[in-house]
Amino acid sequence: MGCHGGEPYNAYAWMSENEVTDETCSIYRARGLDNGEECSSMNICRNCSPGEACFIPDQYLVYGVDEYDEVIGEENMMQEIYQRGPISCGIAVP
Repeated sequence: MGCHGGEPYNAYAWMSENEVTDETCSIYRARGLDNGEECSSMNICRNCSPGEACFIPDQYLVYGVDEYDEVIGEENMMQEIYQRGPISCGIAVP
């Protein structure tokens, strides 16, 4: 949300209720609903070939989040990585 971006916690909250595709299926375009990108099924997943119309594939991979929460402190972060894998972090640069 700062710098017109997003917070990992908000992304995980959204992904716990919705599915997302990987970038091979839905390419990042640096556009959003408030700066020129209309929401449609074509924003979810599409496949395009040169000289042909884009189409929504019959099957494609989707991902979600089973659980998420905040982790505070270096030791807790290390334990979270050890127990469950990667974490997202942010830093403040005044």
